[in-house]
Amino acid sequence: MDKFLVIDLDMDIRNARSHFEKKYILAQIKKFNGNISKTANFIGMDRTALHRKMKDLKIHPNDRYRNIIGYQ
Repeated sequence: MDKFLVIDLDMDIRNARSHFEKKYILAQIKKFNGNISKTANFIGMDRTALHRKMKDLKIHPNDRYRNIIGYQ
């Protein structure tokens, strides 16, 4: 089982959901080597909806984010 599926029982449902969604999306982006279109297709979202969700979850393509998904 992947680490991101660990549940923090001290979070309220809204924070737990956001935490899970952020980790899930980051894991899927990494799986698809940063390709947002392929990631969106796999998780069943429109690409623009995924971009909005990333913005809502404060997932930004900055230097730190590029390191997470394996960009050089």
